[in-house]
Amino acid sequence: MSKNKKNTDTLEEELPEDFAEEVAQPEAEADVLPDYDALLTEEKEKYLRLYAEYENFRRRSKQEREALFSAVTAQTAGSFLDVYDSLEAAARAECADANYKKGVELTLDKLKAVFASLGIEEIPAVGEKFNPELHSAVTSVSDTEKEDGEIVQQFQAGFRLGAAVLRHAIVVVNNK
Repeated sequence: MSKNKKNTDTLEEELPEDFAEEVAQPEAEADVLPDYDALLTEEKEKYLRLYAEYENFRRRSKQEREALFSAVTAQTAGSFLDVYDSLEAAARAECADANYKKGVELTLDKLKAVFASLGIEEIPAVGEKFNPELHSAVTSVSDTEKEDGEIVQQFQAGFRLGAAVLRHAIVVVNNK
C-alpha cells in the first residue's frame, strides 16, 4: 500500500497548480464550439444542390448531343436526296441493258438501307390522304373514282427523320 500511496503523492506533485482551471476550461470552450449539426445540414444541402446541378447538366448535354446528331443526320441526308432522286429516275427509265438496270436498282436499295439505318423513312404518298405537313401539292385532278383529298400521283418522294420532315413529298391531289 505504501507503493500506491507513493504513486498518488507523485501524481499530485507533478500536476500543475492551475490544473483545476484547465479541467474546467473545456466546458467553457464547449459553448464556443460550432454547431456540428447545423454545419452538417449546410454541407448536405450544398452537396444536394451540386448533385442536382450535375444531373441537370448531364441531362441537358444528352439532349444537346441528340439534337446535334439529328441535325447533322438531317443535313447529311438532305445532301443525298438528289442522289436518291437520280437513282430512282434511272431505275424507272427504260433500259436495254438488264444488268445495268439491275445495278442501278441495287444501288438504290443500298441507299434506302442506309437511310433506314439512320432512322430516315420515306413519307407514304399515293393512296394516302393529303396532309400539308407531309405533302406538297403541285396540282390537282378531278377523278370520281378516288376520294376527295386522296393523293393520286407522286412526283418526288418525301422523307422524314423521326417527326422532322426533311423534304415534303411533291404530289397530285384529287379534288371532286
